[in-house]
Amino acid sequence: MLIGELSRRSGFSRDTIRFYEKVGLIRADRTIRRTNNYKDYPEAALTRLRYTQPLKKLGFTLKEITALLDQFEQSTTPCRHLPDQLTEKLTRLDAQIAELQRHQEQIRKVLTVCDGTCTDVSVSSLCL
Repeated sequence: MLIGELSRRSGFSRDTIRFYEKVGLIRADRTIRRTNNYKDYPEAALTRLRYTQPLKKLGFTLKEITALLDQFEQSTTPCRHLPDQLTEKLTRLDAQIAELQRHQEQIRKVLTVCDGTCTDVSVSSLCL
């Protein structure tokens, strides 16, 4: 299918589809080109795009999504490692949440002493 149809059916813009192809998330069939040399995307590209948005909403990066989808396509037991991967993802998310909470606490501390009349804002004065 041409990029316009893939865009319409997937809900992703043409630019996004081109970017996803560039980073390896989807692939156009390089051996089959239309007479006008347009790329022909296989149904597999549409399938991969349909899985991309829900995985992004779960916090997976494009690199992680690509690896997951490749694993699903290449393995006879694609979900065998999924529990470990999800556990690892949760561990990383917990660490990010803890980091954000530390930032939030620092901002609250600064806010309690900031009255808006600062004449000299330095990094040391913000680090309580």
